Amino acid sequence: MLLLAFALSAHALLVQKVESYYLNRSPIFVEFDQKLTFAATKVTQSKNGRLWLGGEGKIRWETLEPEPELLVSDGKTYWFYTPPFSKGDRGQVLIRTAGQVQTDLLSEILRGSLSNLEKKGHKISETAKEVVVTPKPKSAGDLKEIQLTVDHASGKIDAVKLVYLSGNLTQIAVKKLTLKAPVPPGGFRFSPDRNTDIIAE
Repeated sequence: MLLLAFALSAHALLVQKVESYYLNRSPIFVEFDQKLTFAATKVTQSKNGRLWLGGEGKIRWETLEPEPELLVSDGKTYWFYTPPFSKGDRGQVLIRTAGQVQTDLLSEILRGSLSNLEKKGHKISETAKEVVVTPKPKSAGDLKEIQLTVDHASGKIDAVKLVYLSGNLTQIAVKKLTLKAPVPPGGFRFSPDRNTDIIAE
């Protein structure tokens, strides 16, 4: 019983440390490296980019390399923008409502809102080196769990690994983190120009 009580206490302290680190410090800016590994083909794709996280589901995720992409949300509407590949081509933006997109889980994690995830029915556990978030059933598609590498001294999240039932992996390494960061022009909304095709459902 004492061992169990100690484990529960350590878990609570680590979650509290993560949340204290990020509390009231939005917008959050992150430069990241990303690796996507596909189990069926054993191919790994590398990307890098930057993202801004605000409160209430606001996110701006810019993939810079190898191909630029943009995901923007004001918490109610999501815009998935692919710019033109070459001069003379047209860009494309896919528009979805918040209810059609399953990104709130990762957004909450990157903002350090772990106890809020527990309130929503997701399970949080801890190993010696990481915090593991297990989505509640039928809430995150093929996603099995999310593993967080946390700096135990500060509570800063250094890396995130998404493990899928299919065997696919997505790994995100935090290269740079800025709290209370300025948000770029356009912020958490997207306005397509005349050279962009709009796809809405």
